[in-house]
Amino acid sequence: MNLTKLRVFALTADHGSLTKVAHLMGKTRTSLSMALSSLEDELGVELFERTRNRLVLNDAGEALLPDCRNILNMAESLYSKAEQFRQGDSDKIRIAYDDTLPSTFWRKQLVALSDAFPHVSLTAIKASSPDIPSLVKDNHVDLAYGLVFSSGDDPMVKVRALHRIRMMAVCSPKHPLAKLNNVTSTDISAHRQIIQSHLYEEIHEDFKPISSSTISFSNYQEMLEAVIDNLGWAIIPETLVKQELRQEHLVVVKHPNGMYYESFGEISRPNDQSMETRQSLIDGIEEGIYDLF
Repeated sequence: MNLTKLRVFALTADHGSLTKVAHLMGKTRTSLSMALSSLEDELGVELFERTRNRLVLNDAGEALLPDCRNILNMAESLYSKAEQFRQGDSDKIRIAYDDTLPSTFWRKQLVALSDAFPHVSLTAIKASSPDIPSLVKDNHVDLAYGLVFSSGDDPMVKVRALHRIRMMAVCSPKHPLAKLNNVTSTDISAHRQIIQSHLYEEIHEDFKPISSSTISFSNYQEMLEAVIDNLGWAIIPETLVKQELRQEHLVVVKHPNGMYYESFGEISRPNDQSMETRQSLIDGIEEGIYDLF
């Protein structure tokens, strides 16, 4: 039994005519008639009632057709997965991302990726920005997205910048820093800073605190809530604070470096082959990220 015979069986059941099937498959009617007869001989039953102008499934054909379609679907899945490996794709992709961009954004991207690649198993991990490069270097994930800072200086990772994100030093309107028109580095370091916690000892200089007194949280959203509760000041992406600034739940600290830009991008390992799933994800991020601003 081979797949060609099964395809002839399934297509003939759909169209009722070997002439139509021959046109669809680019083969002669005679060769398809021989293939169908060979399948019937192999199974030991006839599959169609043969009339003058049409082939109609008989009881045996009706009973065996679902199994035939299942075999063809399994074969298609097998070839699809093999093609993914030939192109450098595996049947699994592990993605990490920080919360620089909203959860709704990532849900949309992951749904689109799942729909485009139904045979690929996705693992999505939300991680602290300082841990993102190490997750990639240590092969815990295949790709990561977040604030890349100077990760491009590390030969162990490959960085592709996708967008520039404005970072803002913010505090509660009730905080002492909010009452100062000109905030110095001495002023800002004298007050508790809300920072991101991290699992790995090796982190970039930009993630190290300015203040000697700190409270750390695993993500920007929890940091934001702590600032609103007046537990300290923090540097948080504009994507997360702009609504709170409009509602005057937060104010920008009036320090010369109170607002600055960092790159948001993709981090991968240098020797990884380009993957179709990866490119699809990048395309979705590049297209969707502009709607956030």
